[in-house]
Amino acid sequence: MRLTLKERGEIWERETVTPYTDTYTQPIFNFLVAWAYHHLYERPTLRIWLWIEKKWPGKFGEEWVMDGGEEVFHVPPTNVQDLRCYNLNHKNRIRLARVLGEPTNRS
Repeated sequence: MRLTLKERGEIWERETVTPYTDTYTQPIFNFLVAWAYHHLYERPTLRIWLWIEKKWPGKFGEEWVMDGGEEVFHVPPTNVQDLRCYNLNHKNRIRLARVLGEPTNRS
């Protein structure tokens, strides 16, 4: 069983901002897992992780390797949480339609 949902947002480019509306379907199970992760884990623990990052910078989180092992950089736990939440929200999502609005200048 799948849900049909809409998402509104903005596409930011160098000189313009374009509003959009996406219509997509997603399995109910994936929607519920993403909702539970965001509301039951990510939001309550955000302040705790921020305090830990401030108290012990670079100790927690993940090390990511880029460019074939030449560049290694540290990703803090709050950024890892944000990426995990984004991936859960977009898992098994099928876009049905995207409606673009009129672009406006960023100035």
